Amino acid sequence: MLGLGVSTTASVRPDAATLAAVFPPWWDRAASVQAAMAAGEVVRLGGAPDVVVVRSGAAGLARRLTASGAWLVLDPIVVSGCNAPAEVRHGR
Repeated sequence: MLGLGVSTTASVRPDAATLAAVFPPWWDRAASVQAAMAAGEVVRLGGAPDVVVVRSGAAGLARRLTASGAWLVLDPIVVSGCNAPAEVRHGR
């Protein structure tokens, strides 16, 4: 079996506290969210099931997202223009 282990951070600030992570397209929403939660707090969901916006006060968010399986890590503004994201509500 051949595995593809490619990931990249596309022009994100190293100290960015909020990032959008793009996970493998064959992952469902639950798998993407679970992987994102390993790196930080899920802020909102992207229009596609493999896109999750994550926030963290700790340094190294981009590194943690790629370690969790993200193929691409972007500034969340880049991914917010295409589809209306679903908001994540905590405790409501």
